[in-house]
Amino acid sequence: MKRILLTALVCASAMLAQRPGATQKATAQKEANQQAPAKAAAKLEIPPDATKIDQYTYRHKDAQGKTWIYKRTPFGLSRMEETVAEAPQPKLGEAEVKVTEQGDNITFERQGPFGKSTWSKRRSELTSEEQGFLQQAGSAKQPATPEAQKNQ
Repeated sequence: MKRILLTALVCASAMLAQRPGATQKATAQKEANQQAPAKAAAKLEIPPDATKIDQYTYRHKDAQGKTWIYKRTPFGLSRMEETVAEAPQPKLGEAEVKVTEQGDNITFERQGPFGKSTWSKRRSELTSEEQGFLQQAGSAKQPATPEAQKNQ
């Protein structure tokens, strides 16, 4: 009980000990801030000569030659510089596959995103994709013209 009373007494004395001029300075600063107009950031708007890409997206080229993309979002308008897209990565079926024939077994090797992938199958168990790989490898090994076959 004594501790509670002592804590209340310390808090009350701290409140009474405030300088009377400190509150006047704080109110003077608030009034000065209200009188001086704050510099508002330039409001972002879609330029009138921007081309519409889709319902919420526009493209505009500015005077410096930069191309900007304007997009309406639920949070307001956003602007980002247009970047050049990278060349698309080949699909897994389009990746270079090395085919090795060992009698009735065929071994395939392909470079994947996590390293080299190797698998073997019998000729009778090949999928249509693997048969395509085998045909591509066979056409690469065979000469293109009959004259080339005679010369060998």
